[in-house]
Amino acid sequence: MSRNVFTLKKLAFTALMSSLAIAMSFLTIPFLLGVNIHLFQVAVFIAAVGGGPFSGIVAGVFGGVYMASVRGDIAIVAGNMLLGLTAGILSRKLRPAIACSLAWFLFQMPWLFIVDIYLYKIPLAVVETILITLTIEDVISAVITDLLMTRFGLKRWVLHRLDSSKEDI
Repeated sequence: MSRNVFTLKKLAFTALMSSLAIAMSFLTIPFLLGVNIHLFQVAVFIAAVGGGPFSGIVAGVFGGVYMASVRGDIAIVAGNMLLGLTAGILSRKLRPAIACSLAWFLFQMPWLFIVDIYLYKIPLAVVETILITLTIEDVISAVITDLLMTRFGLKRWVLHRLDSSKEDI
């Protein structure tokens, strides 16, 4: 299947992962020192690794909508879109845990730092706390995605299902 062809199955997969990202963004998990983490990035990463950059972008946008509305910060949506895009591109050549972690460290983290410090003028100590929390979330999500996609065969299963579709849009 050409990477440029969008099939109904690929769109359905993208919609499913986007819905999962939205649902997971409502869930908080208590972590160390009273910090709550969210793991909606797992759905964004699965969309990116299984469906490619376009699926990652869409799931990133929908996954970030809830947090953006709670915080009144549209840059969250843009950052998660960037995360899905770069994870999808990097996962073409790299193992999912590495691709997804690099998407965070090389693209979304600098984006958030620049936006929070220079655009929103958030104090550095607050930004550092945000970045530490998000690093924990993204690395855990990257490892979970890697386990699901490689160890449990989800990538092979998804790619087989998406490639077996013949209906083009």
